[in-house]
Amino acid sequence: ISMMFAILGAALPAIKSGALRALATTGAQRSVVLPDLPTIAEDALPGYSADDWLGVAAPAGTPSAVIERWSVAMAGFYKDPDSKSWFVDSGFEPAFDSPNQFADLIASDRKPVSYTHLTLPTKRIV
Repeated sequence: ISMMFAILGAALPAIKSGALRALATTGAQRSVVLPDLPTIAEDALPGYSADDWLGVAAPAGTPSAVIERWSVAMAGFYKDPDSKSWFVDSGFEPAFDSPNQFADLIASDRKPVSYTHLTLPTKRIV
């Protein structure tokens, strides 16, 4: 493979074994999993950011009391050091948002993306 974009959690074993060489992360910030790995914005394309996330959702109309109970349980899970360690060791960066914050994230990610012509830098990054 000449080049690929991969979710860090899926690619981490190959990176750690040396089968893949990571050049940069796509997020706005460096990853806590590979803190020495620069972001694409740092290394080549200022302003570039593409984050991925996982979340738990409930069907529309779920009673707010059920959502709140689930949210409290998830918050406790994310505060647990063993849970955090498992996520990080698996290549993921655990974060917890309230139900409203998560709804805002979903809404912002659904906005149309505008594409612009990019002129890639001539700096060799490999």
